[in-house]
Amino acid sequence: MQVQLEHPADEIKRLQRCINDLVSLLALPAMWSGSKPSNIVHTLLDSVLRMLDLDFVYVSLTNLGDSASETVRLLNRKNRRSDRESSGRSSITG
Repeated sequence: MQVQLEHPADEIKRLQRCINDLVSLLALPAMWSGSKPSNIVHTLLDSVLRMLDLDFVYVSLTNLGDSASETVRLLNRKNRRSDRESSGRSSITG
């Protein structure tokens, strides 16, 4: 079965962006070496928010002993980047 693409150039760009996102995701663990768990979570959420074109991302870490935390990242629609704000054990971004 042969499928005709309506806009092949657009599809090629989309696929290239997907491959770039996968490569970026694979590089994250190398950046996390020696980092605090909160820095790892923030970097991961920023990446996922951008790659998946989401409005927000939420993570809850409960297996950290006494320092369980929740983090939310909201997309700043004006400049298409995530904003972050931290307060105590919870972090709300936006």
